[in-house]
Amino acid sequence: MPDLDVLMVYTTFPNEQSAKRIARELVTLKLAACANISSAMTSVYEWKGEIMEDGEVAVLFKTVRARFAELSDELCKRHPYDTPAVIGLDAAQVEEDYLTWLRAQTITD
Repeated sequence: MPDLDVLMVYTTFPNEQSAKRIARELVTLKLAACANISSAMTSVYEWKGEIMEDGEVAVLFKTVRARFAELSDELCKRHPYDTPAVIGLDAAQVEEDYLTWLRAQTITD
């Protein structure tokens, strides 16, 4: 089995428009091979001492570990939130052909 350096990077956005725009930018930069944008959901969280309830969309970026720092930096620069969630999740298993495609889309050297 090949070295599994695949990460799924989870984040949320306030709306589908900002999620799509930033997803396109990060895929164009080859920081992610793909971005899956969910339908609307409700998030409940504490912010500055107050319980908040807001509509959001979740995005799951698929990338390789070597691109995480740059993807995270670019995502945070472009993101409308002051403190966006940027969570890297290791992929335990990845189908071989998909892994080959994902690496081809994100490894630029």
